[in-house]
Amino acid sequence: PHQAPLVGSPDARNIVYLLFDYKCPHCQQIHLMLNEVVRRFDDTVAFVLCPSPLDRTCNPYIAADADAYKDSCELTKIALAVWFIDRDQFPAFESWMFSFESGDRWLPRSLDDAKSKAVELVGSEAFAAALSDPRVEQYLQTSVQIYGRTVQEGKGGVPRMVFGNRWVVPQPYDTDDLVSILKESLLVENN
Repeated sequence: PHQAPLVGSPDARNIVYLLFDYKCPHCQQIHLMLNEVVRRFDDTVAFVLCPSPLDRTCNPYIAADADAYKDSCELTKIALAVWFIDRDQFPAFESWMFSFESGDRWLPRSLDDAKSKAVELVGSEAFAAALSDPRVEQYLQTSVQIYGRTVQEGKGGVPRMVFGNRWVVPQPYDTDDLVSILKESLLVENN
């Protein structure tokens, strides 16, 4: 957990792996709940962020490409580049990726907008260097492998939470619901 992007403390007793796609609406809803969930578990839980694009370009476990997830691999690499170059700026980038720009409906960020935000946060030279850092691809492939191990009968949606040998594809209505899912489906304890 000390070598991965996460929400919560790397020293938390319960480390939950969150697999997600930067273009997934359900993933966006869950991201908005994570800090509150960590607080409700009194910092005994943390979420390791494992972007797992639903795009065959970088994820061989995806049966068929969908236009909705086009460019997901590149968005993931942009986010990971920000994390590798400046971990202090990563939370701002992650929040921006899942925030609403206007209106009441979230729309995924475009590649150009994501690159511009990354450059704004970490600088163009640092971003360009980080984007070509082999650790970006390694982290992406590690996340994809976790995704692949939890695909059953060809069904592989996100967001997906993995805790120990248990995993669930939660679709919580609110934070209370997500806390219940963590306790009941993944057996995460907060004591």
